[in-house]
Parts: sequence; C-alpha cells; structure tokens
Amino acid sequence: MNDVKVKAYGLVSLRKKTYITIQIIGAILLVAGLIISLVFNTNQSSSAYMNYLYANGYMRYLFWICIGTLVLEFFETYFMLRKYKKLESETTNA
Repeated sequence: MNDVKVKAYGLVSLRKKTYITIQIIGAILLVAGLIISLVFNTNQSSSAYMNYLYANGYMRYLFWICIGTLVLEFFETYFMLRKYKKLESETTNA
C-alpha cells in the first residue's frame, strides 16, 4: 500500500487509514444518535431535560437528521475512496 495523501474538503491532507478511521468514528456516533432518537422518541419522558429537547424539536427530528447524515457520509466515503484508488494507481504506474 502506497503512502498516498488526498486533500479532504480542500483543507487537510489525509492518508487513507486516517480517513477511514475518521469515517468509522463518525458512523459510530451517528448510529448512537439513531439509537438515542429511537429510545427517547416519546414526549412522556420522566426527565425535564428530555422534555425540553423534545419540545424544541431536537429529539423530534434527530432520527431523520442522523439518517440523512449517514447517507451523505456514505456518498462522501465512496467518492473519497475513489480518489485514493485513482491516486494509488497513478503512483504505481508512474
């Protein structure tokens, strides 16, 4: 495996292993958000703080925000891995 760096978001140069690690951590956090949204998806919570979050709409839309973000993260990962593959093939051919 070559030591190829790709500029992510035009800001940071990342190696493939680092990028995949970041994506895995992000996916784990999003799945945790999905679980939290499913567990606390009721307005009859015993916690005053959870009632506050639900009343302001945070918990109401957390599920859909997490689903949308997971889909966008999937597409981003797909295109970034294609960039890595392209650069790796260019460096091995050169």
